[in-house]
Amino acid sequence: MHVAFLAFAFQLQVAVAARPAQQAQGASATHAADSTRDLKAARSAQSTFEFIRRSNLPEGFGGMGRCDVQLGRYCWWYDEYPIKLPPEPNSIVRRRINLIATLDSLGELHPGDDWIAAMRVHYRLDGKDAALTASADTVARACRATTWWCLALVGYADHLLGQAAAAESAFTGALEKMPDDERCKWQDISVLLPSNTRHYYEGLSCNARHAVEDRYWILGRPRFSSGGNEWRSEFYVRKLQARLANQSTTPQAGSWGRDAEELLLRYGWPTGWSKVERMSAVVPEQSVIGHDPSPSFNFAPNEALYDTSAALALFDPWLRAHLPKGTRILVSPATRAQQTASALTEEFKTVREIAPGASYASVLAAAGWPNAKGAVLVVGHQPTLGHVAALLLSGAPAEWAMKKGAIYWLTNRARGEQSEVVLKAALSPELA
Repeated sequence: MHVAFLAFAFQLQVAVAARPAQQAQGASATHAADSTRDLKAARSAQSTFEFIRRSNLPEGFGGMGRCDVQLGRYCWWYDEYPIKLPPEPNSIVRRRINLIATLDSLGELHPGDDWIAAMRVHYRLDGKDAALTASADTVARACRATTWWCLALVGYADHLLGQAAAAESAFTGALEKMPDDERCKWQDISVLLPSNTRHYYEGLSCNARHAVEDRYWILGRPRFSSGGNEWRSEFYVRKLQARLANQSTTPQAGSWGRDAEELLLRYGWPTGWSKVERMSAVVPEQSVIGHDPSPSFNFAPNEALYDTSAALALFDPWLRAHLPKGTRILVSPATRAQQTASALTEEFKTVREIAPGASYASVLAAAGWPNAKGAVLVVGHQPTLGHVAALLLSGAPAEWAMKKGAIYWLTNRARGEQSEVVLKAALSPELA
């Protein structure tokens, strides 16, 4: 009896213990199914809203075939005088309010969902309703999704609300919390750079890019009196909008792609939309047109103000292929000259005699011209290098212009009892 009792008791314990596990598994599966269903409902509501908005866009505000910039499938043009679009139909205003209500209710059920959290902020900023727009910051700060994403949403809201310092602080916090690979993507400014600098920048590691990025944002800052760098915050807002557009239905027809992302990063998210029908060979085609803020401004610094290493690095393969073995490399102690040489090699000599403000005589003496054996590469500055080139090629120093990053290759050779200077190559960054 004793043994049987123990066995019976043991069996009861096993049966009792198994029930909560089965119940937990069932509850978990039900919760997962509910989450999937709710997310589908949220995406369906968002997609339906954009489809109906697209169907109700005002017509006849096209660009008459203009195309100032072609980016893949898209044409961008600049209108000197802004186009005044009609007010958004009340039916779309009401549908946006209903969409926000749907997103809010689903957001309460799934507070950790990044997409729902973002849509709740985005559609409050999307319309012209002042009360909804003002509430975007409150909703963003109550976000309980991924930490860095919530901070980015706060930056999004604060930037569009004109709170420059708060937006910059939020984006700084978001970048600090991001995984390294995500941070690298957000800080990538390649689409904003002119061609020569972009080519150089894209060849750098994430850490090595920081010098170019820091210089770009300092030189491109619109207002130093503002509490934050509004252009940099605007760029991060565009990064966030590109991420949302890639995961959602947009007012534009068609799929999201790299061309759409570059268009957004370069010119910003439209403040209004219209549509126009164009006749094709078969049936009329409908195009959706995004209208950017007007007037718009270009805050990008001139390429000449970028680090000179960007220009010289374009000739890196050429220099490696043509410089004779054993070439001595003499470099000015100036920071940018040091960075320029480092882009080519670590084996160079810093020479104070060719620092900014040096005379052409000092440069020639440092190089050992014309009696030194072998080749010498001098990484120096204007106007001194222009003086050197003018003296050697014309016989007298003169104010010869040299582009930043340009290369002059001069050599001397004896003809009988006389020595002559030969220009072997002249390379400009524009030709790279």
